[in-house]
Amino acid sequence: MQVKIREVHLAAYMKANGALLNRVECGFFVFESDRPVSEWRVSHGNSCCRRVDRELIDLRKLLTKETQNG
Repeated sequence: MQVKIREVHLAAYMKANGALLNRVECGFFVFESDRPVSEWRVSHGNSCCRRVDRELIDLRKLLTKETQNG
């Protein structure tokens, strides 16, 4: 299923934990996932993961790039 979210930290968590990032579109991260966003939110809320911080930095760079490319 396709999952569309704006929250950068949740997006980083999803990416770090196996969700496939398809694209960034109008400030949304669009993932392909076998789990609904509600399950990702629960898992993310219960996690403490160093990999998330690295993904967060990478995703912020993608947003910056998208903004610059217009």
